[in-house]
Amino acid sequence: MSDTKTQEEQARQRQKEYNYMTSGILKDRKMHMLASIHFNHWGNSLFLISAIVTLAQAGLAIVAQAGFKSVTQEEREVLQSNITMSISFLAAFSVFWQSLVKNWNYNGRASLHDSAASALGHLLKTADLKGRQEKAELKVKAKGTTTDADSAKGKESKNTDLLDQLVKQYEQAIESCHSFVPSRIVAAFELLDNQIAVCNRQVDTGANTGDKVRVQWEKVYPTLYKELYATIITQWCWPYFVPNPKTVVKQTIDRYEKKVNTGLLDILLKRNSEIDTKYGAVSESSDTNTNTNALSENNNITIQEKYGVSKI
Repeated sequence: MSDTKTQEEQARQRQKEYNYMTSGILKDRKMHMLASIHFNHWGNSLFLISAIVTLAQAGLAIVAQAGFKSVTQEEREVLQSNITMSISFLAAFSVFWQSLVKNWNYNGRASLHDSAASALGHLLKTADLKGRQEKAELKVKAKGTTTDADSAKGKESKNTDLLDQLVKQYEQAIESCHSFVPSRIVAAFELLDNQIAVCNRQVDTGANTGDKVRVQWEKVYPTLYKELYATIITQWCWPYFVPNPKTVVKQTIDRYEKKVNTGLLDILLKRNSEIDTKYGAVSESSDTNTNTNALSENNNITIQEKYGVSKI
């Protein structure tokens, strides 16, 4: 029995590690997606300017070759001289502009960030599938259908190796991008982490039930990262300018609190109390009523995954 509890605790710990890892992967993926959009729009705009300058040169050259039959010879020479000077100026500006565009390399940087975001997205799906597998194995162990200790140790070693592989793939995806994410984007995500880190601790809400409850912040962070991403891309200055980090973080938290109709921490603790009050007695009852226990387990899983709250 003790071995079974130990295995379940290890499985829960691995699941927690998966959740934290996917949160970090999602955070980096959102930052690279924002960087890709930002640099891509700047690159396209700079290319459009180059195309317009080239088109103006071609138009002036055509006009110069067409001639001016309705003007005198002297006026024709003056016009052609002015057109020639304009073409020369545009040519010089085009060379200078192309040098700047090549030096900024916005399109190239956008491609790097897009590739990194794609790699992180693939890694995120892989980690999510493995996390679901961990949950399934945990349920099987809880029902007592697996009793082979050697098999359990083999699975544990396999999951540890898999976690190491995911970490290596994550490092490779990050290191493959040699372009830096704009500092304001990084600052926004770091500021959000700092704002929420104040409450990132074990919270005791067992005044009524005598049980301790842990807020599963590893499940709350992904929602906040997605909300911050949506807030940034809806700013009036985006995508050409990155908005003020403090402004978008404040809007993100306000929008999130508005969705849950109360404070972030308050709603988590309130929902947790509801879990203890409504489903705690059922989940701790004997195994004589299997259907009732299954219903309690499903309800707890649904609420826990939505609000990130679970018993310790």
